[in-house]
Amino acid sequence: MDQRLLGQDVEVLIVNNGTPLTNITAVRSLEATFKFEKKEEGYLGETTDRYDEVYKGIDGKLDFHLENADSLALVGAIRDRARNRRSGIKINVKATFNFPNGSTPRLVFRDIHFGDIPLSFGSRADYGMMSVPWSCDDAKVV
Repeated sequence: MDQRLLGQDVEVLIVNNGTPLTNITAVRSLEATFKFEKKEEGYLGETTDRYDEVYKGIDGKLDFHLENADSLALVGAIRDRARNRRSGIKINVKATFNFPNGSTPRLVFRDIHFGDIPLSFGSRADYGMMSVPWSCDDAKVV
């Protein structure tokens, strides 16, 4: 039986307009939900329903601790794009899965868009953290 993938074996890289934000490394979690809508319809003369599905994109969330100003620059780029101050801003997230058998597929979430981005400091002893919810229309395995 193959060993399962652990979080320590997943590398996450945020790319802003082709430039990797290599200083955002304290990623606590990455979530991605591939959304589908199940369609069900019953017809006269048939004893069971027919099913279909519609692909509705991807929703995700990225949680990371603040290590330097790159995370704030990322929020600034997102804000500028939302205000139409800078056109052409594309932000991607790339996750590399380092499987124990040596294979390293990468999943690239392309041209992601964002919702509210909370910045929190839970207490004097807690690290500053950002929870970044995002959505995109598709991902590519490379």
